Amino acid sequence: MNKKKLSLRFIIIFTLIIFILIASCKQKDVSDQSSQETEAVGTRFSISNPPLKEDDPGTKLVYTLNPNAAFKATYELENLRNNRNYLLLCFLDYNQEPLIIDNKKNSLFKINVKPGQKKYWRFKTNTIKNGFHDFATLLIWDPEIHRLDKDYRIESDFNLIATNRANIIADGSNPPAFSFITAPSKQSQSKEPYDGIRINKQANNLDYWLIEKALSGKKINYYIHVASSEKQPVTYALIALLDYKQIPLNKSKVLFAKVNPNQVVTFPASFTAPMQKGTHELMLIRIKNPYKRLTSDDDTLIEPSIRVPIVVK
Repeated sequence: MNKKKLSLRFIIIFTLIIFILIASCKQKDVSDQSSQETEAVGTRFSISNPPLKEDDPGTKLVYTLNPNAAFKATYELENLRNNRNYLLLCFLDYNQEPLIIDNKKNSLFKINVKPGQKKYWRFKTNTIKNGFHDFATLLIWDPEIHRLDKDYRIESDFNLIATNRANIIADGSNPPAFSFITAPSKQSQSKEPYDGIRINKQANNLDYWLIEKALSGKKINYYIHVASSEKQPVTYALIALLDYKQIPLNKSKVLFAKVNPNQVVTFPASFTAPMQKGTHELMLIRIKNPYKRLTSDDDTLIEPSIRVPIVVK
């Protein structure tokens, strides 16, 4: 009997030692657990550290990072409908940044998920400097589709994208200061105030820009219209993407615009058509309340413009 008791004690002690060793080996770069989920039509996309259980009761929007550490977390993607290709890209402080997934470092990751399939990706960023940061992830639907018909192009307005956004606080708690672009504005003339971001070739209207035919290397001028129907002034960070890679906006990687209620702010921009012949995709991203301390899902809004096909001949 004594031998059995000793054996049982030995097994218990050995099990506890193994458990402690495993726990001590786990990464501790991120000290605060958080998650965020967005669900577009047919796609559920979330980010968490560590992966959350199905019955997790809540959502947090802030990660606390140790000084000079990489941000590590897990993407979860569930495709509820058709077989679909996605393109994954992320932004730190509104600048496109590479991710490291499966020991591969890239700023664009192609992903395929079959109907009803759920996938997980453990990822990390480069080392993040101390301070208050805004981290955003975009999941682009069907990046390989370049249809030119009007219906598809209009469908892409505020659509065909899933997003996540969170604060990362690395040994600092104060959001940085930034300045707004100075641009002409006017009151919306629509009976139902427009709220969104529109890009086109005209300074004085909000018509859709459905196609642009250009020669390789040609400079293309266009206008960005940002409008808000909210009752209070709203600030936005604006990012331009060509073939889903960030391009300058008036010599800056990001512009910050302040929009008053029922107002449209318009400013010019330009880019150079790619040298490669074929159809390329231009789109802008509008991020609400840049550098705000996120407290609810309403604060995390990220919206795309229409995808404009740039047909280079």
